[in-house]
Amino acid sequence: MSITTTVGSIVTTPDEQIDLSALFSVSPSASDPTYLIVDGLDRDEYTAGYSPSDMGSLSGNGVTQAFSNVGGDAWSVGIVFTYKASTGQYYNATYGYFDQMTFTASSNTNDNVSLSGYTTSNYSLATNDATSPYSLEQYAAVFGYVGSVSVVTQPTYGGPAPTQATPDAICTTAESFVDKAWNIDGCWVLASNISAEAGASLPVSSTLVGVSGVANGEWIVAYNGPVSADANWELNVTAGEMVAFVTTSGGGHITTVVSGSGTSAMLIDNIEYIYNNGGIANPANDGSVHDIILAAPHAATQEFDGVNPSDAVVYELDAPTVSDMVTSVTVAERATQSLASPFTARNPLASQAITKWQIYDTDTNNPITLGGVAQSAGHSAAGAATVASLTAAALLAGMVAAPTRSRSVARTGPIGATGKA
Repeated sequence: MSITTTVGSIVTTPDEQIDLSALFSVSPSASDPTYLIVDGLDRDEYTAGYSPSDMGSLSGNGVTQAFSNVGGDAWSVGIVFTYKASTGQYYNATYGYFDQMTFTASSNTNDNVSLSGYTTSNYSLATNDATSPYSLEQYAAVFGYVGSVSVVTQPTYGGPAPTQATPDAICTTAESFVDKAWNIDGCWVLASNISAEAGASLPVSSTLVGVSGVANGEWIVAYNGPVSADANWELNVTAGEMVAFVTTSGGGHITTVVSGSGTSAMLIDNIEYIYNNGGIANPANDGSVHDIILAAPHAATQEFDGVNPSDAVVYELDAPTVSDMVTSVTVAERATQSLASPFTARNPLASQAITKWQIYDTDTNNPITLGGVAQSAGHSAAGAATVASLTAAALLAGMVAAPTRSRSVARTGPIGATGKA
C-alpha cells in the first residue's frame, strides 16, 4: 500500500492547525485503494471543566466537520475520499482534496484525538462506517488499516514530541502524570497521552479489549490473547509495555508497565483506591466524583491476577533493549576492557538484526576505542560513538583512578535511530 503514516505523534498547542498531509503520506499508484477513510476518535473521559463541544475539527474546501457523539463516551469525525487516477490524489466532493485538509486541535488540556486511516474498495462499507470508529477498529482487516496518529493538546508541553519512542521514555512520561487529576474511566486517554508524548501513537485498536491487537508505527503486538492465549502471559510483561485487558470485574482497561517485569512489574494508570467504608482514598476534589489523583506505581499483580489470558493484549515498542551483563568491571591503568561482554541487547522483532550501537562513558579520562583507535566523541548520550558491533569497541582506562560508567544503547527504527535493521 502506498498510504502510510509519516509521524509518530503530535503534541500541540490549543487550536493549532495541522495539515493531514503532514500525518499521512499518499504516493500515487495504480494499486491505490478506491476509497480512503479518515476517521477521528475522541473519548470523553476527561476531568471536570472539559468541554466536549471543542474536540477539534476537520476542514477542507471551506467546510468544517466537528466531532459528534456516536455512542457512550465515543465522539467521532469521518470523511471518505475517492482516488482519482488522473491526478493521483484522493478527493471528496464536499471537502476537496485530502492533501489540502487540516485538523484543528482542541483547546482542552490533555485532549487526545486518534486520527486513523482506513481503505476499502467497497463504497457502501466506506460510507456506512466512516464515522463509526469501533466498527472500523473491529474490522480493520476488511477495511485495510493504514495507521493512527494521536494529536494531544498540551499548552505547557515543551515539545515537539520525539521522533522515536523508547521504553525508557514511555516509563519516564508515565511517571510525569503521577499526582495529576484524571477521570476514573480515562485509562485509554491516559495511556494514549503517555505514548504520544513519548513519541509513538498507540494503535486505535487499543481502545477495545477482547479483540485482536493490531500493530501501529513503533508499536507491535507482543502478546495477542484473542488470537493465541497463554496462561503464563503475565510473566513476560516488562517495563515500557502497555497492556489492554478485561478486568476480573468485567470492565475494559489499559495500563502502562513502568518498572520491573513479570510478577515484579509495576504499573501506572488511573487506579482508584477505596477505603473499607467505601470512601475514595485518592479523590481529586475538583467538583466531580469521577475524578481521582493519579497514584504512584503499584504492583501489576493487583490488576493482572485472575485475568482471562484470552482477553489480554500486550503492546511493545519495536526498539531493542540493552541489558547489563555484569554489575561492575575493574580495569588497570591504560588497560582496555572490551565492551562486547558487559552488554547484551534484545530485539522484539526477531526478524531484524541489530546493526548499529551507540556507546559512551562519562569520564573524559577514559576514551572509547573503536578498532584500537581512541575516539574524541563518546562522553555523553548526545555525542555517543556509533559502531556496527560491540566486538570492535573497548574502554581505554586513563592514568587517573576514578569511577566511570559506560553506557550502551541499541535501537532499530527509521528516524533518529541509533541502530537500524
